[in-house]
Amino acid sequence: MLGTGLAVFSGHFSMALLILGLCLGYELLFYPRYHLDQSSLLCRKPLLAKPMVMDAYQDHILVTYRPFDVHIFHARLLGELSPSSTPDLQLSTVRELSIMTAKSHPTAMRFIPEQLQRELASNNHISSSDSLDREPARCLILRTNGELSLLDLDDGREKELTDSVELFWVTCGQSGDKTSLIEEISWLDYGHRGMQVWYPSPGADPFMQEDFLQLDPELEFDREAYPLGLLPNAGVVVCASQRMSFSACTEFPCFEPSSQAQTILHCLLRHLLQRDKKEEALRLAQLSAEKPHFSHCLEWLLFTVFDAEISRQNANKNQISVPKHAGNCSLLEKTCDLIKNFPEYFDVVVSVARKTDGRHWADLFSAAGRSTELFEECFQRRWYRTAACYILVIAKLEGPAVSQYCALRLLQATLDESLYELAGELVRFLLRSGKEHDETPSDSADRLSPRFLGTSFKEQSAHVASVKNILESHASYLMSGKELSKLVAFVKGTQFDLVEYLQRERYGSARLENFASGLELIGAEGEHPKIL
Repeated sequence: MLGTGLAVFSGHFSMALLILGLCLGYELLFYPRYHLDQSSLLCRKPLLAKPMVMDAYQDHILVTYRPFDVHIFHARLLGELSPSSTPDLQLSTVRELSIMTAKSHPTAMRFIPEQLQRELASNNHISSSDSLDREPARCLILRTNGELSLLDLDDGREKELTDSVELFWVTCGQSGDKTSLIEEISWLDYGHRGMQVWYPSPGADPFMQEDFLQLDPELEFDREAYPLGLLPNAGVVVCASQRMSFSACTEFPCFEPSSQAQTILHCLLRHLLQRDKKEEALRLAQLSAEKPHFSHCLEWLLFTVFDAEISRQNANKNQISVPKHAGNCSLLEKTCDLIKNFPEYFDVVVSVARKTDGRHWADLFSAAGRSTELFEECFQRRWYRTAACYILVIAKLEGPAVSQYCALRLLQATLDESLYELAGELVRFLLRSGKEHDETPSDSADRLSPRFLGTSFKEQSAHVASVKNILESHASYLMSGKELSKLVAFVKGTQFDLVEYLQRERYGSARLENFASGLELIGAEGEHPKIL
């Protein structure tokens, strides 16, 4: 009986497990990646028995036999690996462990690269080749009962990390691409608790665990999706889900698998900021800036951080507050400082504000910046829709007078840009805001009329008069320019009382000098909806 199993090994050649037969044994075969053929065989290594699990990292190979014997080999290539040469591959045993344990058998084992040692070597200007030549001193073990543990390959001690794990991925040191978004992470695991991420930390306990995804319903990982792998360069988890479909050939529903991607960028950024790695977080965000889910990830990041800050304040509101030192920045402030580096900042901040209780807006904008300054920046950049979202925040934090002034400026600008639907929202806000000061119960019914700028107002406040003057001025501009299409959209969007205006301006801007030319103009403009 013959059989093979192929696995990518190192960056230049591949490793194959050859099953010669139940009596003949097992061998490891090595081939160059550019030519997987028997004629290009580099090395043949007989094995002691059938391996349970295997793994490879750089020039080291891990082979585990029953009951729990671990052998680590080192591969050394002598000569140049090219189609025109025949290099020699030497395989030597560098470590052997025979561990007695009553635990269940492993289903997977992965080397853990010495990430901390590489960082220390780079900081101390030690040669990186010396660090990389050392074999990994630890490996992860996933057993059949779902237990995930860390094995010290120096002394054979095993430390249990967690249980109920179905899958895990070692990410540190696995990608030579500088655009990898998960290089800071040691590994991830998946089980009934969802995704969890593990980071190395200096100290007595070299690893610490943090929840990978929040349990908030809005941010919850799709429980109908099963993770299959990671895309480090995109910062997403690739998942498979089962969907129901119907076919004309049968009356019963069919089930079909479909792939989807779950972004993890906001979680990675939050973890980096929690560990005070601001530069790494900025570099990670810059790598993702061109991706379609980037703005949504920034919003998730700020929302989760702000929501956690609110929960922390509620939990500590009955405790004695500890004075905050000037040099200590909260996680919320670090998050805002990070997002400020990107043009999505203004949209992200106001979107998070709209999703949270207005009672907490002061805390958000104390870290994000004054609401009037953010509005002014959007206004100067002509981001009028974003600027309009800040009006309610300004009314809450700065008062109605300031918000009305900003809304009047924005109303004029949106009319100049023919953004009539947005202008209508501003008009309705301005009238509602004015009622807080000059409305009486007797005239509340009149104020709710859609034709709010008609003759139903016997006494108009200065606030309403300002809105009316801006709208009438724009209507006169459209009438004088004979822009009937824009006039229709203007009336529809702002609910401007055109009948009252035409009656009052029948001898002014609404006067028609030539009836025939007026009909020709209407015909040239095309058909318009009824507006009167």
